[in-house]
Order: sequence, then C-alpha cells, then structure tokens
Amino acid sequence: MSKELPVIAIVGRPNVGKSALFNCILRKRISIVHEQSGVTRDRVAAPGEYQGRRFLLVDTGGLGVHHKEKTVDVFDGMIREQVAEVVAEAAVLIWVVNIQDGITTQDEEVADFLRKSGKPVVIAANKGDNANARADAVGLFAALGYEDIVPTSCTHSLGVGDLMETVLRLAPAGEGEAEAVEAAAPPLRVAVVGRPNVGSPPWSIGCWASGG
Repeated sequence: MSKELPVIAIVGRPNVGKSALFNCILRKRISIVHEQSGVTRDRVAAPGEYQGRRFLLVDTGGLGVHHKEKTVDVFDGMIREQVAEVVAEAAVLIWVVNIQDGITTQDEEVADFLRKSGKPVVIAANKGDNANARADAVGLFAALGYEDIVPTSCTHSLGVGDLMETVLRLAPAGEGEAEAVEAAAPPLRVAVVGRPNVGSPPWSIGCWASGG
C-alpha cells in the first residue's frame, strides 16, 4: 500500500456493486464486474484523482458471506483477513449497500466488522436507479448508525461526485498529495495598476468576484 496517498477502501457484502463503483470513481474498467457473488476475492488497488485530490482506491472482496453459499464459503476467511488488512491502512471506508435490498443480515455482519475498526465510514447506497429510491436512501439506512449516507447509481453514474466530496472531506491529505498540490498550484499574485482616478480597484474586484 502507498504511504504517500490517503487510502480509500471500498467494502461491503457481495454483489452490491463495489467493483462497479470502483470503476466508476476511476473512470476506467479495472475491477471485474459480475452478477455472481464472490467474483472479487483479492483486493485491487489503483491511484485516482477527484477535483485535484489524489488518493489510492482499493476494491475488496465481499464480506458477511454466509457459509451455505457453496461457491464462496471456502474463501470467506481469506477475504475477511485481506479486508481487515486494507481497513487497517485506510483513511476512509466507502461501505456499499444495495437500496433495492434494504438492510440485510449480511449488512448487519458488515456493520459489526466496521464498527470495530473505528475508521470514518461513508455509506454508498447503491443501485438507486430512480429518484424515489434515492430519496428514501438516507432514511432506509439510518439504522446502521452512520451519518454520511449518499445514494448512488453506478449504472447511470449518479451521486458519485457527491460521494467523493463527502469521502475526501474526511480524508487527510497524504504527503505525496500535498507535494503534488503545492507543485501544481503555486501562490497566485495579482497586482492592480493604472493611472490615478480611473477606478481600477473597484473594477478589478467586481470582475474577480463574478469570475470575469
């Protein structure tokens, strides 16, 4: 894991759209997206950027897998260990849930796991493909005990900007990120000049405020 950039980890139970959100945030297809539970078993990491903020985004395998699911139960313990390692290094966690399913038993298992980490958590209430579902998201998942709940739809690329603004508000600037921002944006110095009594200062202030 990079020590220079803040680590943002995507976690949640299987088949809620974690990998789709990972790809959507990075604006490229990296993680495998599949309807079958348990396809993502190893963590996948890639650097990302949003509005000048740089970070390392990590996609993880599904948590809270019931052992009766024959296709993935062998990997349950391994997945949990890998996710625990990622969570320990993360600055902020994006917990993906499914609006269409509401709070499930597996979500409650994930909630117990995340509370023990003590890390900041932003809930991405995913698969909100219509306005009514997105409007109900906050009330639907408030019982999980987290204040930051953002409805998203990876299919329609909705809410991802709001999600990242919330996440990055909670994430500290990493050493590498701070250096990049300083190098890319040196202090801007502006001087207003002109002959006496031509009104330069008021004119310049008005244009600055309006973006002119």
